[in-house]
Amino acid sequence: NGFSFDFIYMSAEYPEYLNAGFNDTFYAIVERPASGFRRNISYDDYGHEIEVDSAFFENPPVTNLAGTGYDIDCGEGDPCGSSTGWLRTSFSIDPGESFSITFSIHDEGDGVYDSAVIIDNFTWSPNPVEPGTILI
Repeated sequence: NGFSFDFIYMSAEYPEYLNAGFNDTFYAIVERPASGFRRNISYDDYGHEIEVDSAFFENPPVTNLAGTGYDIDCGEGDPCGSSTGWLRTSFSIDPGESFSITFSIHDEGDGVYDSAVIIDNFTWSPNPVEPGTILI
């Protein structure tokens, strides 16, 4: 009846590119060939994609990013990176339905700083699921 996966989005674009409009973005795109459905299923409560301006992004950072490369100090204790914290996206699929999911992260207009996503705990659900993305 559905699936879920956990992920964390980390970016060195924090804090320089807050509200800049061209941040690295993470998408989880589901395609359902039988219906022509094709859509990103990972977004915040306001419908924004996952990037440094999403409602899930930690400002200031609270997730322990030690050793990730996104834990750099820009001087005087100011961070040069942050993350969303761990999130879970869930989505409904009809039993027996064919579909594909594409995970994508890419630059939106610049190539200056890097971002990364770690995906974990992909799980099938025999029960109906509530589509959306939540903080876990």
